[in-house]
Amino acid sequence: VQPVAGGEPVQITKSSTHETQPDWSPDSSVIAYRSETDGGGIHTVPALGGTERRLAKGGYRPRFSPDGRSVMYLSSLEHETTNVARPDVYLVPSAGGGPRRLFERFWDKVGAFYHIDWHPDGSRVSFTGVYANVSGFFTVAVDKGIPAASRIPNGVAQPFAFGGANDADDAASRRLWLHEFRWSPTGTRVFFSGS
Repeated sequence: VQPVAGGEPVQITKSSTHETQPDWSPDSSVIAYRSETDGGGIHTVPALGGTERRLAKGGYRPRFSPDGRSVMYLSSLEHETTNVARPDVYLVPSAGGGPRRLFERFWDKVGAFYHIDWHPDGSRVSFTGVYANVSGFFTVAVDKGIPAASRIPNGVAQPFAFGGANDADDAASRRLWLHEFRWSPTGTRVFFSGS
């Protein structure tokens, strides 16, 4: 951790293995990360160093919930890799406990997915990918419901379309492949990258 006011960086993990994909807890006191120790998993450590703790075996891309009580992460039972087209999504208490798989009610309709993160209200998550044969940006409640698609405005989608300029709005939206995104803290705007 590098203090922005200056000074020496603080090494917070001590393992000789690779440790990547850090994510801050909302109160900035803890960092969750992917560690390759003992076969790989999701770990946490105090932000300025201390006892490292394993939250889950396997998994990658940990994300703290907005209230800091849970950590969402990705994993695949078939093979532990960040290149799986449709990894499973899990939730584990940040204080420790058993993980549970999310979205079993509809995950079989997800053809591929690229990025997932919490909505700022903490009750929903959003993801980019292919759901029910439609590529786009989707938001869904953690514990109920099915994904709702957000329509991509023509002014945003059209420059990425491979067809002519007179294509319908929805056709242009389908041609825009969305990748990573970030919600604004208020939940009223989304920044995303696409191609």
